[in-house]
Amino acid sequence: MKIHRIVALVIRHLYLYKRSIPRLMEVFYWPFLDLVVWGFITIYLSKFKETLPSFIAFLLGALILWDILFRSQQGLSVSFLEDMWARNLLNIFVSPISPIEYIFALMLVSIVKLLLASVVMVLLHGSFIPSIFF
Repeated sequence: MKIHRIVALVIRHLYLYKRSIPRLMEVFYWPFLDLVVWGFITIYLSKFKETLPSFIAFLLGALILWDILFRSQQGLSVSFLEDMWARNLLNIFVSPISPIEYIFALMLVSIVKLLLASVVMVLLHGSFIPSIFF
């Protein structure tokens, strides 16, 4: 396994994000929307703190964790499917890259997207959302 091949594929996928609005929305818009939706649900359920069981907060945390895991899995599969749809998979495997290197590069791209989405959610969580809506 050669690191420079993996880095080249990661850079290739990151260049695709540079000019694509739908790809950027996947990283920035949808995590923002998830944060707003789950924030409103949390605020709504906090009004009924006395009548609801205490596992509601645990359930909301589990749903947010599930969303993070779903996004990481989706990042891996969508990157592969984009190569399939663009008919670029044959061009990639004509090069001396192995399938393990390709999968590892897709995993790294997914991790980068997940970290960017997490940073967006963390930055917007504490300061931005409450001041806009409340």
